[in-house]
Amino acid sequence: MKTLLEWLKMLGVLLAAILLGELPAVKSVSLLVNQNRSWLLPIMLGLTAAGFLILLWAWTMIGIRLGKPMTHGEVEQLAARTQILGPGKRFSKARLWGKTSGVKVDPPLGWTFREMKDAWRNGAWWSDAEMRRKYIITGGGILCILGGFAAMLVATDPASVKLILGGAILYAAARLIWGFRRA
Repeated sequence: MKTLLEWLKMLGVLLAAILLGELPAVKSVSLLVNQNRSWLLPIMLGLTAAGFLILLWAWTMIGIRLGKPMTHGEVEQLAARTQILGPGKRFSKARLWGKTSGVKVDPPLGWTFREMKDAWRNGAWWSDAEMRRKYIITGGGILCILGGFAAMLVATDPASVKLILGGAILYAAARLIWGFRRA
């Protein structure tokens, strides 16, 4: 029953977005975006690609500098935890044969907005290499995700879809700002 209620809520939100997408103000903003798509889309795709490359580069550097080689047993254990949906089967285990290699980072990296704010206030965000990496990863991830949603917003046609994507972008940005301010 709870699942049905959640589906009905989601369908209600989608129906509201479709109805709001028919408002003249929303249609005019959608038309403005569509008219400027020729230069907006390459910028949004470029921002998404830049964010992805920054994120990929930072994680690769962490793996190279801080990573420790995984043994064959550790790689097999990691593969055993990975479940892949197989056709006709509920779940099938991933198996590895031959030579394997991998890198692990111990301890796993994690940080809070509070740590980032403190590092910004005392200047450690620039002088501390670990905090600088965290800022680069966070910035690259935010740029990749928000840029990707903005690229989808520019690339789609229906005003209701643009409204949903624009709402998602605004919601994500507001939550990031709110979380950072509260930290």
